[in-house]
Amino acid sequence: MRYSIYLFVFIIGLFACTENKEQKTLTVDQQEPYFDIDKYMTEYLLHMDSARHVLKTITLNDTSEAINIEKYFIENDLNIFRTRNISKPKFRGKYDIIRTPIDTRYVRTDYKANDPKLKIRTFSIIRDHQNQLQSIQIIEMKNSAIAETNNLLVFTPQQGYRITLCDTMKALGKKCKTIEVRYIKYKK
Repeated sequence: MRYSIYLFVFIIGLFACTENKEQKTLTVDQQEPYFDIDKYMTEYLLHMDSARHVLKTITLNDTSEAINIEKYFIENDLNIFRTRNISKPKFRGKYDIIRTPIDTRYVRTDYKANDPKLKIRTFSIIRDHQNQLQSIQIIEMKNSAIAETNNLLVFTPQQGYRITLCDTMKALGKKCKTIEVRYIKYKK
């Protein structure tokens, strides 16, 4: 009996080591908790110098303005990412998790909404082979009787972030605002 258990564990371990490198969708029962962006941002800000030397560019429709800022406090801008936290219990089972290897160095994890009423449609993270976060991308969509909203939020820990907010109103057309912050000096 004991040898049967060892043989079973060995066979399971063997199959675990020969995992297919293709896209993999996890069922609700297989899912670990969703990525907690609020927790990540708290840790990120604790370990980083919050006053940064940055190049901040604001674009309204097609007009851009850039400014070089020696000491810019990024915490207020990063709060917009914190409010997009899908790890709350009310979202359990509302997102399908799809993991896709990107060559041998990175893995992309997409949390795709399976309920059309959810505003956050896709929440994606890319990690390297050492499980270090490389980027976060959030796609939001919301429709109402008078407008359609499409937002794209991208955060790259070593480089900065970009927030694009677009509203298409039936009467006024499309209006987009982009805030892009690039770190000039990145230091831990």
